Amino acid sequence: MQCLRSPPNASDYHAILLQSAPRESHCRYLDRMLLSAAQMPQPESVQDPDPRTDLYHGLFLWHTGRDGRPHVSRHHASPATIPCPTTGRALQIATIDAEAAAICPSCSLQGHGGYVSFVGDLRMAYACPLCRELVWLAGL
Repeated sequence: MQCLRSPPNASDYHAILLQSAPRESHCRYLDRMLLSAAQMPQPESVQDPDPRTDLYHGLFLWHTGRDGRPHVSRHHASPATIPCPTTGRALQIATIDAEAAAICPSCSLQGHGGYVSFVGDLRMAYACPLCRELVWLAGL
């Protein structure tokens, strides 16, 4: 019997296992092999059915991504202002950048978070998907 190192499909592999002819020494592993698909099918949507909107002052949505890791995306109903963490005054949003690959300045872990900048304020804030909070960055 000729040994097939990688059978073309599962039925060919099964036929090889059922044959009673002696196998060559390098084919002994075939009776202990567990088949798996070459590529596992992906479900249509593996994101959370109910993303968190209570985090990040409503600027971002917290999700679990296709890879199982948390990430944030822009909330389309985000407010125009958020409170300053030190004074409480309203800071007007200038830009929002979501799903940005970055290292969080607070937990030092890489994630897909979001940045927000403000009008008339040099500070920025990073929405960390792992910390689940806005991490404020000092302006220059």
